[in-house]
Amino acid sequence: MKIERSLSVQLIDIIFAIENSSNHVTSYYNKKTQKIISLFEELIDQDLIDEIDENWDQYIALPSSYDVHEYQIMQDFILNLKNKDIRDQLWNTIHGKGAFRRFKDLAARFGVLEDWFLYLNQQYRKIAIKWCRENNIIYVE
Repeated sequence: MKIERSLSVQLIDIIFAIENSSNHVTSYYNKKTQKIISLFEELIDQDLIDEIDENWDQYIALPSSYDVHEYQIMQDFILNLKNKDIRDQLWNTIHGKGAFRRFKDLAARFGVLEDWFLYLNQQYRKIAIKWCRENNIIYVE
């Protein structure tokens, strides 16, 4: 009879990987070592790529930047602001190229940038917890 050991991970490690995901960075959870590994497009490690390809069942992909939808998170943050003037001005600035930069600049001017980063971190945390639960991985705070 094969006894399965519990998989676990530090939640902060998952959050960090999610925060740093991009088109150029892909992260995986290694079920054997119970560690997070990241592949950086600029630093191609062919041995690591081969290891993942050969032992795919030992790895679980973490949420990518495509899974996170930071733009939607930004919209939700704006819609939850109590001050209608700030909400309207931020909403009007998030369209087109450079939306994130304009949003952050205006949020700083209105004094809600720290609130934004707290909100974003909470959303990353929720995504990380959901990922852990979906993959039957125990997370440690």
